[in-house]
Amino acid sequence: MPKFMIIPREQPKGLTASPAEMEKILQKYMAWTANLAKAGKLDHGNKLKDGQGRVVGVFGGEKGPKVTVTDGPHMESKEIMGGYWVLNAADYNEAQALVMDCPHLQFGTLEIRQVDEM
Repeated sequence: MPKFMIIPREQPKGLTASPAEMEKILQKYMAWTANLAKAGKLDHGNKLKDGQGRVVGVFGGEKGPKVTVTDGPHMESKEIMGGYWVLNAADYNEAQALVMDCPHLQFGTLEIRQVDEM
């Protein structure tokens, strides 16, 4: 069965909540994920560590292109990827149907991409 990666995108400015509110939000995410697993639609998913990561790119300079590594992700960016899910679905239509009740839609958008298994 095809796999689809679900990438939540969010606006950092819209995420102001008290610790108690964050706990309630987290519980909604966990319940939604558990329901996908129970239905046999969740392949796997993980939260990414906050404020950690690296950005690797090739940038030109006076002496030519050079591979550069910087700390990331950058909070000044418009969107932050905080985690992901990989779902088992027959096609994009089923993948779309599976995410229509995702709690993340209260805060941002979800990108759906089919995994091209190699």
